[in-house]
Amino acid sequence: MIRQEVLIAGSLPMTRERAGRLVRVANGFDCRILLEYEHGSINGKSLLGLLSVGRQSLRRYVLVTEGNDEAEAAATLAPLLEAES
Repeated sequence: MIRQEVLIAGSLPMTRERAGRLVRVANGFDCRILLEYEHGSINGKSLLGLLSVGRQSLRRYVLVTEGNDEAEAAATLAPLLEAES
């Protein structure tokens, strides 16, 4: 399991286009992908989950990847989450 703090950049709430792009990339991995925050977690492969990021009014999350390709998933997704768009 890999746990990595990420700072969600760009405007919130997250746009449909950005969330869709992240979900497409996340679904290319076999591992489990979560974004954790102090009151719960969001499925990183869920469009509705990622669209809810803006509703949390938080920018800091912990990206959790767990499974066969966890290292590659973390290395790919963290920069996408931290990018401005």
